[in-house]
Amino acid sequence: MKIKNIITASNKNNKTAHSELKKSRRGFFFILDTLLALVVLFSGLALILTNSVQAPLTAQAAFTAQDLLTQLSNTRINDSSNSVIINARFNGTISSDDGYRSLLEEIVYLYYKSNFGSAAEITNATAATLVPANYNALFEINQTIIYSKNVSTNTEAQAPFVLTDRRIIIGLTNTSQLFGPYIVEFHIWQ
Repeated sequence: MKIKNIITASNKNNKTAHSELKKSRRGFFFILDTLLALVVLFSGLALILTNSVQAPLTAQAAFTAQDLLTQLSNTRINDSSNSVIINARFNGTISSDDGYRSLLEEIVYLYYKSNFGSAAEITNATAATLVPANYNALFEINQTIIYSKNVSTNTEAQAPFVLTDRRIIIGLTNTSQLFGPYIVEFHIWQ
């Protein structure tokens, strides 16, 4: 009977040991599976965070496009301290009667008189201070290019974004005759 009890106790110990071994194997595989899942999760997060695509910043370009035409529209020739405009007044390109006009109206008036060079010179003098160095810009009157600034090889068609601000200009000549309407567009892209 003693032998039988010893064998029974031994079988119970084997079953308990076998049960303990199964539990420890399950725990090992659970931990291994968890670690593998965490490695995959962190690898995926690292790939996503390091390879993110940055969208182009359009806010600065939008403000620049609006600011240029607003400045040209709101600054009167008499109020301008730009040396190019002062020289144009001095050499007679802009008459003293034109002082009431805004810079934009004067640029369009010079375009109306087919004085494209002076229109481009005034636009260039104003735009040079407002257009950021890393942006391309184009100023048109009725689809005729007056001012162009290219800092990269991106054309307008290749650019990821192009922002345009438009105005319609109608003005008076010195003899109170209407000229226009002219569509003025300012395009900016990176």
